[in-house]
Amino acid sequence: MIQERYLAPRVVHYTRRMVYWECTATTASEAVHPALESGFGDIRQLKKFNARVLQTHNLSSEATQVIYALWDNLITVYTRGNLTYGSDKAIAIQGVAKVICRYLRLDERSAYVNGLWRPKFVDGLMWICERSQDSESRGPLDSGACSWSWLSRRGSIWSSHGGGIPVSQVLEIQADCTLNTPTAAAGGFARLRGPMCRAVVSFAMSAEIDNPMWQPYQLLLGGETMVAKNSCRLYFDDPEQYITTEASEHEIYLLLGRAMIDSECTAGKDILENAPSWSGYDYECLAVEPVERRPGHFRRAGTAVLAILEKDDEGRRTIATMEEDKRLRKVVDTQFQTNDISEDLYKSFDDFMYTITLV
Repeated sequence: MIQERYLAPRVVHYTRRMVYWECTATTASEAVHPALESGFGDIRQLKKFNARVLQTHNLSSEATQVIYALWDNLITVYTRGNLTYGSDKAIAIQGVAKVICRYLRLDERSAYVNGLWRPKFVDGLMWICERSQDSESRGPLDSGACSWSWLSRRGSIWSSHGGGIPVSQVLEIQADCTLNTPTAAAGGFARLRGPMCRAVVSFAMSAEIDNPMWQPYQLLLGGETMVAKNSCRLYFDDPEQYITTEASEHEIYLLLGRAMIDSECTAGKDILENAPSWSGYDYECLAVEPVERRPGHFRRAGTAVLAILEKDDEGRRTIATMEEDKRLRKVVDTQFQTNDISEDLYKSFDDFMYTITLV
């Protein structure tokens, strides 16, 4: 129902108890004054957000960011619902996508590719599957959709198009699902060029995870063990497929998608000034694994954020964490500047950049 409610400027809800009114300005009922009405939850907030977008006449960079933030919120609300048929997932969001496309003033024929926007494709790849205790509520859909599209997944998705500088480059995209050709399959591929390194993931028994979206894993990267929460965060799409026991290990590859900048932190600046232009503060990566018998082709496994260190109680980094940050940054930078990946796993390699095909 998200598409119908979001696109309708005014909605009247007939319930067993009373009639409710909903529009972009307010919500009201027969019993509650509009100023006190707090029902309708996420959709209500999105309609208010939509009203703000409609008041934007000039498409500045700030206005564009607001529109992408609206899309991110729509994805989360949409994916929290349960469709009767998973094959309807791409089609049931098509009307909303067309509205967003008009807001962004993009070409309807090519801008929308399997649930992602071509101008912000790298940002769009960095979605996260929210953790759920019910494993049946998440997992891949049998819809033939490509692994890099959130349309290929069951369960709630968190998306973010802001806060980082894209590092990987998009060379080519082919997608079955566009605004003019809606399809349930949403198949296709994306050819990307970016820094990539090999890592080994295992279960972190010592990790104290207090965020429901984080997963208790650790990475072995260049001889350095990076534990979840302290120096990395891992978000696997299907965690049960990768770590089944506390003693198991799994090899993955990290494609550096974007560099997340923390303007309040000065740690590691001397390293960053001498590093390649794609260096930043936190590295947000796409976790991928090779496709068997298809050289140069990878499937998405999840996302990972590297080189995170906690701040003190006042929100500042201590001297000790700054020094540790410099050390970890050097480890991560070295790995992304080392060509230690088998040649049959990529199309080409030059200037610290690998070319791969994501399916």
